[in-house]
Amino acid sequence: MRKILLLMVFSLAIFAKDLTMEIIKEVGNLPTINIEDSSAMFSDNLNKKFFKMLIADFKVTSHFRVNENYNKEDFDSSFDVSKYKNSDLIMRYELSFDFFGNLISKVKLYDAKLSQIAFQKIYKIKDVKKYPFLVHHIV
Repeated sequence: MRKILLLMVFSLAIFAKDLTMEIIKEVGNLPTINIEDSSAMFSDNLNKKFFKMLIADFKVTSHFRVNENYNKEDFDSSFDVSKYKNSDLIMRYELSFDFFGNLISKVKLYDAKLSQIAFQKIYKIKDVKKYPFLVHHIV
């Protein structure tokens, strides 16, 4: 029995291969995204922090080239594509509170190439101090 087990282990060792993983990062044709802030109720401090964190998270994902300019626009207004000539996507968000004190972020993602809204969702979190988790969830 030992000889059979030894023979099996030896034969497995002969045919075993080292597994390797190759990570390729392509940066060539990433879509460009612009972010617009539509929040009116909040202090500029929270708005700017939220905006900067959104930019940082989009950069970390490496799926987009992010325009870092701070843009303010009304949430329900139409998207001005001429403002962003080389942009593929425009993300617009609005921060607010609901009746229970939850921090809410309404998000619209507009596809500038197709001239239509590609995604729309409402995100919420109970504690305002945990807004970075809300940002991570949005991205």
